[in-house]
Amino acid sequence: PTSIFSSPSFSLEKFTRALQLAGSRSISIQLPSSSSSSSSGKGSVLVPLFDMANHHPNPTATYRLVSGSDDNNNNDDDDDNEGGESIELVARKDISEGEEITISYGAYPNSIMAKCYGFVPTNNPYDFERVSMRGILQAAMDAGALLETTDLSKVENSVAALGFDTTNNSRILATGPEESLWMSLRAALVTNDDEYEELLEVLEAIEMDEADDEDLWEMDNDADIVRRAKIAHAAFTALEHGISAKSTLEEDEEILLQNDTTALSCGSRLLVELRSERKRLLRSASWRMAAVMGRPREARE
Repeated sequence: PTSIFSSPSFSLEKFTRALQLAGSRSISIQLPSSSSSSSSGKGSVLVPLFDMANHHPNPTATYRLVSGSDDNNNNDDDDDNEGGESIELVARKDISEGEEITISYGAYPNSIMAKCYGFVPTNNPYDFERVSMRGILQAAMDAGALLETTDLSKVENSVAALGFDTTNNSRILATGPEESLWMSLRAALVTNDDEYEELLEVLEAIEMDEADDEDLWEMDNDADIVRRAKIAHAAFTALEHGISAKSTLEEDEEILLQNDTTALSCGSRLLVELRSERKRLLRSASWRMAAVMGRPREARE
């Protein structure tokens, strides 16, 4: 009830801030079933000093929960944690003197990292831009790579009829479209009924375990790959420009590099960082498609 926040010493804003602080300092870990109230056995815990470790996608250390019986500490005088549990920090590689000890906060996209931990990783390998098939085709059309007379609804329905997801569940990665989106684009760019029927037959054979994905890729030819990459390149570039309506990636980077740290509040800076990383991801994906256009054979391999 909102009434509990009526006291000036306890407000919704203060509660939210406290929740954010606790959440950003906690780690998710698999707990013993006897210690967890959730059916999955997973929970969030706060560990003093341990929360000083910064995040890295390829960390120098990992962590695990150990029970008191697993502890190698045989000092009979030290019974502070007898029978209890503790968090053990384990090196993943040789760590040099002075080298930072890092852990992974999880394989999360930037939107989750910003919301839960209050920062945006640079070049996050787990980041992605979510998009629908219509969104890709519309962006390509806006960029002039697809004829304005193209019936997007008809294309979308034909792709869905082949079993591909046309909703807002497809992902663009820094390395380009994920495989399902790449194949959906292939289905969207079918040029005639014979090609459509051939693709349908292979997909049905795969569904019945009479063929595999390799048979699907073998149907590809250089011309089809180049056309698909051209559409994707134009779409990704247009999507980046859509985010850049008020500022380009270069202008965002300049804002973040300004020496006057008071120019942006923490919240505003976080939004600019999120925006710039979205642009950087789309630009990287479009560059990848440009490379595929120049070397389609390598993309097939």
